[in-house]
Amino acid sequence: MTPAQRQAEAARLNNLGDAEGKQGNHQAALQYFEEAIKLRPQVSW
Repeated sequence: MTPAQRQAEAARLNNLGDAEGKQGNHQAALQYFEEAIKLRPQVSW
């Protein structure tokens, strides 16, 4: 995966986490956030 692809995928996962959290699905949100952090640990989410 290129750096640009990693960035895009991390952003997508973060957005999914936000959406799940807003719907009250906190466990699912946490899983998305954890995956985003794995892809881009240097980003301050």
